[in-house]
Amino acid sequence: MERGVGATVIEEGGELRPTSNLYTELYVEFIKGFKGKVSYNRWHGFDGSAEIFDFYTYPNIFAELSVENRLAKVRIQGRIRDWRTFRQIYAYGYDMEFNATGKLKGYFRILNVNEETEARATVYARVSYDVGYKAELFAEYGNGYDSDNLVNTDGFVTEGTSSTAFILDAEGMLRTQPLGPQILHGVTRRAVLRLARQESLRIAERPFTVEEAYRAREAFMTAASAFVLPIIEIDGHKIGGGAPGPVARAFRQLYIEEARKS
Repeated sequence: MERGVGATVIEEGGELRPTSNLYTELYVEFIKGFKGKVSYNRWHGFDGSAEIFDFYTYPNIFAELSVENRLAKVRIQGRIRDWRTFRQIYAYGYDMEFNATGKLKGYFRILNVNEETEARATVYARVSYDVGYKAELFAEYGNGYDSDNLVNTDGFVTEGTSSTAFILDAEGMLRTQPLGPQILHGVTRRAVLRLARQESLRIAERPFTVEEAYRAREAFMTAASAFVLPIIEIDGHKIGGGAPGPVARAFRQLYIEEARKS
């Protein structure tokens, strides 16, 4: 039996609102091909959302058990994000890869995600056969995205490296991810939310999925370099008829006017 334990504490920023991030994990190999892993991550910092607007701690727990031999690899994973907080999300999943003959291969995955407003399950399966000459026949079902950490792909839109995503959903609610360990405290994001409140627009700092973005009335991103940039198409799906919507255009104009005043 082999064990491995690691722990890291990272202090991020030393200004008025410093944050800290603790990460520790335990790795165990029971016998050859039979492995387990448990990790714990805790982010502590200032949460600028309307619900908190104070320093807050968000713990995350992850566990995995895997079995592997020359024919197949099976993984079972579970994760609780923002554990024991009002933003708690938990996910669990199972996947299996198999190599039956060297030419006949397959993959199967099932994933379940639960959060405060909705729960959803996804299934994906693929079978392929190598016919030679660098060609293969295959059949698949479901969404073919893949992830090294199965349950860390929960379908929520977060943000870009320097931008924030917004949608005006089918009910007319302006939605963006809440601030916390997954989201940076962008200046443009904060300005757009302030303008939205001034315009009496309904706002929900709540996660949304890619599928919800497909169905949205409008979608746009904010960034210091792009201000407010309308999004008219996602993965081939036209948003709002394929043209910039009135809310995104209004926000862009308001933001530019506010910037000129300062």
